[in-house]
Amino acid sequence: MPLPKRKTTKARQGDRRSHLHLVAQELIECPQCHQPKLPHVACPSCGTYDGRAVLDVETKVKKKAEKAAKAEKTAKGETAKTEVKAVKPEKVKKEKPAKAEKPEKEKKAKTEIAEKSTKAEKAAEAAEKPAKVKKEKKKEA
Repeated sequence: MPLPKRKTTKARQGDRRSHLHLVAQELIECPQCHQPKLPHVACPSCGTYDGRAVLDVETKVKKKAEKAAKAEKTAKGETAKTEVKAVKPEKVKKEKPAKAEKPEKEKKAKTEIAEKSTKAEKAAEAAEKPAKVKKEKKKEA
């Protein structure tokens, strides 16, 4: 990744960023209601644009009032719901059913393997014992 050869000075940085400044929006006076509004936009207070009624402001005001009332009700209702949640008993976890037993074939195979290993161990022990006995007899003689 390329790196700059020299440090960018504050002056150069400021020159570069000189066009990034914010500009305050200019407001004009509505010709109908004389309230401030953005140019080329319908007036939010009376709903007119270029001398014609474009927005139905009355219904917007009613909708805002209804929305605010609904928000208040839900805020009050949420506190009641949280209290109810605290009163409700916790759910009991369901116990998982016991694992099904393995089929008989697998059981038999495991027992056979175990028997074979024990037989092999016994045979190895038996093979060692006679050798020891023979050595002991030779020593005695």
